[in-house]
Amino acid sequence: MSEAERTRHELWHHARPVGSKEARRAVRLERIRNTDFAKICARTPAAQTTKDPEYIAIEAEIAAVKEKLALLGDFSPPEARDELEWKVFG
Repeated sequence: MSEAERTRHELWHHARPVGSKEARRAVRLERIRNTDFAKICARTPAAQTTKDPEYIAIEAEIAAVKEKLALLGDFSPPEARDELEWKVFG
């Protein structure tokens, strides 16, 4: 088998899934659905360029809170020494 024939055979073998006729059909249909979905997604417009003012305000507030938390540092609670302490102070 020549190199070109071997390459062509490997491509054919890779494109043809192993299994029963029904399994190959299911894989082929899934591939078609994925291709169709990709075409539909390509046609839909990207996210809106103008965002809702309330959404922008909330994002700004979240960013401010994250900055304040970064300034405070890590104040995670210490591990409870036993079950009773966790129930009392938890």
